[in-house]
Amino acid sequence: MSELPVPALVASPLFELTFSNEMGVRRQEPLSSCWHVPFERMAPSRAFPSFKGQKNFTGFWWSATMRRHVGYESWVERAVAMMLDFAPDVVEFSSQPFELRWEAAQGERRHTPDYFARLADGTGVVVDVRPDDLIAPEDEEAFGAMAQACAEVGWVFRRSGGPSPVLAANVRWLSGYRRAHCLREDVADELLGVFTEPTSLMSGVETVGDRLAVLPVLFHLLWDRQLAVANLGLELLGSRSMVQLCDGSVGMDENVSREPRGVGAVEQGQGELVTVRSPVLAASLLGGLPDEVIQEAKWWEAHVLEVMTGLPPGAAAGSRPRPGYEATRSLREREQAKAEELLSLGREGVSARTVKRKRLRYEAEGLLGLVDGRGDRARPTEGRTDPRVLEALKKALLEATDKSTRKATWFRWRVDQILRDEYGAGVVAMPSRATFYRLFERLSRGSHATGSARTRRSLANRPEGMFSEVTASRPGELVQIDSTPFDVMVLLDKGVPGRVELTGMVDLATRSVPAAVLRPTTKSVDASLLLAKAMTPEAMRPGWVEALTMARSVLPHRRMLALDERLEHAAARPMIVPEMIVCDRGSVYVSANFRTSCHVLGIDFQPAHQDTPTDKPHIERTLESVSTLFAQFVSGYLGRSAEYRGRKVEEEPLWSLVELQALLDEWIVADWQNRPHDKLRDPSAPGRAFTPNERYAALVETSGYVPVALSADDYIELLPSRWQAINAYGVKIDHRTYDDEALNPFRRQASGVADKKDRWEVHHDPYDVTRIWVRNHHNPEGGWITLFWKHLKRVPSPFGELAWKHAKREVVESGAKVSEEAIADAVRDLLDRASKGPSETKESAAKTSKQGKRAAAATKATADPTWPRPAEPPRVVDEPSDDFEDEEEIAEVVPLPIFDARKEAEKWW
Repeated sequence: MSELPVPALVASPLFELTFSNEMGVRRQEPLSSCWHVPFERMAPSRAFPSFKGQKNFTGFWWSATMRRHVGYESWVERAVAMMLDFAPDVVEFSSQPFELRWEAAQGERRHTPDYFARLADGTGVVVDVRPDDLIAPEDEEAFGAMAQACAEVGWVFRRSGGPSPVLAANVRWLSGYRRAHCLREDVADELLGVFTEPTSLMSGVETVGDRLAVLPVLFHLLWDRQLAVANLGLELLGSRSMVQLCDGSVGMDENVSREPRGVGAVEQGQGELVTVRSPVLAASLLGGLPDEVIQEAKWWEAHVLEVMTGLPPGAAAGSRPRPGYEATRSLREREQAKAEELLSLGREGVSARTVKRKRLRYEAEGLLGLVDGRGDRARPTEGRTDPRVLEALKKALLEATDKSTRKATWFRWRVDQILRDEYGAGVVAMPSRATFYRLFERLSRGSHATGSARTRRSLANRPEGMFSEVTASRPGELVQIDSTPFDVMVLLDKGVPGRVELTGMVDLATRSVPAAVLRPTTKSVDASLLLAKAMTPEAMRPGWVEALTMARSVLPHRRMLALDERLEHAAARPMIVPEMIVCDRGSVYVSANFRTSCHVLGIDFQPAHQDTPTDKPHIERTLESVSTLFAQFVSGYLGRSAEYRGRKVEEEPLWSLVELQALLDEWIVADWQNRPHDKLRDPSAPGRAFTPNERYAALVETSGYVPVALSADDYIELLPSRWQAINAYGVKIDHRTYDDEALNPFRRQASGVADKKDRWEVHHDPYDVTRIWVRNHHNPEGGWITLFWKHLKRVPSPFGELAWKHAKREVVESGAKVSEEAIADAVRDLLDRASKGPSETKESAAKTSKQGKRAAAATKATADPTWPRPAEPPRVVDEPSDDFEDEEEIAEVVPLPIFDARKEAEKWW
């Protein structure tokens, strides 16, 4: 990167910046003293707000330029982040880089720009994202102050309303191929040779080879600007698009900073606008309205159309807009010009806001939106009821959403109580009992106010207004993930029954279920490894019929096998490489581990709003379908709630966790992937529904196939991480000491990672605490250092954190000294007692608590590694030593009369 340009002017003391530096320290300095800070590398200066009912979506875009996540607060900002990532002259950028402060007439003002980008020549660019019709007067003031501040220090300020729809759609398609695994050097060289002269896209692809292999490489070269498409912002990509070598002439301003188009108009060139078709209005909707009301609406229509298109209705071909309505004027300026024109004609009470309101209603409803509602007043459904009674009843209905179901008599009592509290006793008269019940029936219709509480809460979670539709055009473009209790009881181990959780994924484009896993309790590592499982072929299992092989399916197995040898013995379940993950805000998915896994795999991350399952309806419905189509046919089915549960389900013949997982995998391959889905229909033949496999086979012809093979080291990257010091005795995690001879050069050494206080990155598997992995920060090519538990010989079988924490709790409750050896012995005893099975004596049964049995059973059920381990180096495990070394001595637990060890331990673990 070239040196930062020296500002031409000295920044005035008017402006100050607040930001968090690379160490996470909050700073506030005058702009003149911090303009040189690399804001393109700074963490966001504030959190991204997300709440129930929020219209916009926050999330994180994975930038191929910087190989890290960049935040956004709306999909418009996401599009701008995508264009910054696509721009060849942008070398780095960040979101919400700082907060600008300045003194205005009304006091101190603050404004946080959306992005800060650094260009290849060192220029800093501040980008604010806001569409024309969402700019308020205070926003204009903030943008003006930001532009002035940027000019004083030599930065460039740009305000963007987002790229044009065509450009955004094309770049969004190419962005799916921005990751390095899409590039094959041999195919790239051939493509660069074919497209030395302008050639149609598909003819060039077929010259090189099979489109499944060539298309991903071509799209990657287009993203990487080694190839270019003519008119990328004017025409959608297609088989006839002309492709040629890129001359590198397009920069950031071409993609990001051009002025956003006005709402209701499409830019065709300087000073030229095309007419926008208004919504069609059924003639029956105007029936019964007075003629003067209709004429008034049509009068407004002519003026609104001139604001939207620049020309009044019926203008002759070739006519130019009148002064004030040119294409160079913003939509706000044209609305202001129209308001001034109508005022000059004697139309009283017309402002720019009035014109804007008329325009928005016309765009949404057509001519009907301009009809004066006062000319067609109808009797309200509430009759002549006192408005205060209506408000009280609406408040009572809202309060009852999350409460237990009550009858209408309770609502009548609650309304009377609200009226007395707000207005005083006897001030507002309650309607008669019969009148109130009629009113209650009208206002509560469809809300299940006196019905199912579960249905009532579900209806309350629905978004207001019409539902939007999110589409995906290729496999993996948008994947949703979630966890739910599985309605089947299983045998965890040695006859111990228990419930498990189902964690699954669904691909929006094909409705495929690329991966699903059953675990006693879902951890972040389960969700992370599920991402890897989706990219791995489903191997055929013993006992599966030949018809389930990929070779016998509709999937293009032979052509895909030529690109990916792993598919030779694969089952008919397509592999999906997620580009964006949508999940809820459960602790599993918002954890640092899952976020890091998305970062490592190059996946965009977008959490849903709090308590809003409608943000991810497809996975919600898919998991419900698994219960309907699979779980209810399995022995041990529990029903969706206690109301639907049979007696003595635990006495039915139950499947083990491993067996039930195999059944689920087989059902997904055999049934789900071959069942016609109602949302997979051909627009040209809507009567036919495709199966997920058929849909995948169709889409892969236009998207290509990209195999992603993960190594054992890649899987280690997906495990939970923490930062620890390497002491003389090794590394300690939760009273367990890990060590190995390979650690000798690094004992008591600093890692060199300053922002982590020179600690070392450690990854661990919650299901197997026998070993951990330490990253070699001194030699990036050194990979991972495997460390083994010091007391591994005490408990030779693998076990997880669940058994360790339970044993540790038992040691605390016994009053014994908490030491590593004591906990290890307790784990061994726990597993030994559990392994004796249900035939144990009464004395031993009393010794092993029900909770202990379940902890041991869950541990045994998850003991087998679910991911490929790296080859273990030769190691020597020393006998346990009595001189256990620790940073500090752990105090002995002294029970007191008022101290309840069990309750206290539950608070700790």
